[in-house]
Parts: sequence; structure tokens; C-alpha cells
Amino acid sequence: WSQSASREGLLKPQELETGIFKEAQQQWNHTPSLPTMNRRRQRWINKAFVSFLGIGYIRPASATFGSLAAVLVLYWSWPDVAFEIKLLLIAVLFSVGTWICEQVERDEKLHDPHFIVIDEVVGIMIVTIFLAHVWWQWVLAFFLFRFFDILKIWPASVFDRRKGGFSIMIDDVLMALPALFLLTLM
Repeated sequence: WSQSASREGLLKPQELETGIFKEAQQQWNHTPSLPTMNRRRQRWINKAFVSFLGIGYIRPASATFGSLAAVLVLYWSWPDVAFEIKLLLIAVLFSVGTWICEQVERDEKLHDPHFIVIDEVVGIMIVTIFLAHVWWQWVLAFFLFRFFDILKIWPASVFDRRKGGFSIMIDDVLMALPALFLLTLM
């Protein structure tokens, strides 16, 4: 518009370089497009989800804090949920977590970024699937899960080295199983 207005004699070239026209042009050039704003918002939502609403950003030991937060949240509600619903919630959270972890890992260009703790949440959900409101069992579940999650025995160790959302999620699921097994023996 400004170039055609200048050619038609409505605006002099020096008027284009000053005042309100220059300010408007600068603002236009620095305003993100709608797809860019939507992409930023989506990345923020994805990070909030995989970090368990920011818990994953606590350093050091973000996975430990993510597991602890999951235990504290689940302790009050998880024992009262029907077993079938628990299985459904675990499957849904695992599936959504896999998809979003894939996107976050690609966006961040990092292998399994430290702030991703949604895999720990799913692992704690599995370990505590049979627990009642008995505090010492929840404490034991937390420590057993963290022990196996840090140890990363085979086959979890294989997935831990691979990229992708599925690998991020499945290694913690696999480490939840021996912790669950030991808990059921007690």
C-alpha cells in the first residue's frame, strides 16, 4: 500500500520512513503470525503435560520429584478407582504421553529431555494399581519404582537409549513391573 501510495503522489518517500508509517511497519514485521502463536501455545501445553504441570523442571532429580508428585496426587484418589478404569486411564495416559513426548523431543532436539516426567507418572500408576490407603505401602512403592527406574535393567535399558515418545514411555512401564511384582509379594 505504501509503495503504491508513494507512486501516486499521495505520500512522499520521506514520509514513509518516519512517524506512524514506520512504527506500523515495524510492528507488523514483529507480530508473529497466527500459526506461529498457535504453535507456541501448543508447545507450552505439551511441555506442561509432559512435565506434570512443571514438576519436571525441578532440578536436580526431576524424575524423583515427578514420581513423588504422582504418589502424592494418586494416594488420595487412586485406591478408590475401579480396576478397569485404572487400566483405561493408564492406557490413555501412556498413549497420549507417547504422542506428546514424541513432539516435545522433536521440538527440543534433545533425547529424552530431563523435564519429561509423565513416564514416571504412568510408572507410579502401574506400581500402585493394587494399593489401598496404607501410607507405608505407598512409600515402599515410591522407593521400589525409583530403584528400578534408576537401575534400568534389560529390556528397559535398550529403550532408554532409543529416541522417540514410545521409548521414553515404555522404559518406565517396564521398570514399574518388577516394582509391582515385589509389592504384591509383600
